[in-house]
Parts: sequence; C-alpha cells; structure tokens
Amino acid sequence: MRTVLIISALVAAAVGIGTLFFPHAFHATTGITLDGPNLLSEVRAAGGGVLAAAFLMGLGAFRRGFAVPAALTGAVLYLGYGLARLYGAAVDGLPAAPLVAATVAELVLGVACVLVARHPSGGRAVYHA
Repeated sequence: MRTVLIISALVAAAVGIGTLFFPHAFHATTGITLDGPNLLSEVRAAGGGVLAAAFLMGLGAFRRGFAVPAALTGAVLYLGYGLARLYGAAVDGLPAAPLVAATVAELVLGVACVLVARHPSGGRAVYHA
C-alpha cells in the first residue's frame, strides 16, 4: 500500500512541478509547444491541481487515516488522465510515443490505487484500539 502511494505521489509531484513551474521545458519533451498566456494559464492550473493531489497521496502514504482518501485521489487522477488520453487517441489519432507511455503508466497507477483503496491494509488484518 505505502509503496503504491509513494510512487503515485512522486510521479504526480514531478508532473505537477514540471507543469506548474516549467511548462515550456516540461511539454517540450513530448514535442508540445505552448504559446500565449491563456494556454499557459490552463496548463499551470492543471499542474497545481496535480501537485495538490500529489500532496494528498504522499500524506496517505505516511498517515494511515488518509490512506483510503489518498488512494481514491490517485485512482481518480490517474484513471481520469489515462481514460481521457484513450478517448483522445480514439478521436484525434495516436499521440507521440512518450504520451502513449504516459497513458499506460497512468492506467497502471490508477488501477494500483483502486486496489489500495479496496484493500488498504494490503490484505493484512487491521486492528483498531
């Protein structure tokens, strides 16, 4: 459980930081160019949301009481992105290879977070005092 939440938090933090603070460089790695304050505002806003989700997932990795909400946050975030990318590929065509890889990673992390949310104790009995 903890490992999934830590990995999910670190990936989201990297994406959030890159998108919020370094949007030109971050998106250039996949051949995307950003122009104008309107598009940059949208991109940075999404980065802030992803960074906030990363914080919650990280908190859940170290505070048992936050594990399920953190895992649900990860599931919604990653499955939302992954499924949206699948839809985009269906209606717009296949994107560049790094974005296809991101889709696969998002779906895998999303499913892993669902499993953590369903079984937060990792299959071990949880005892309450």
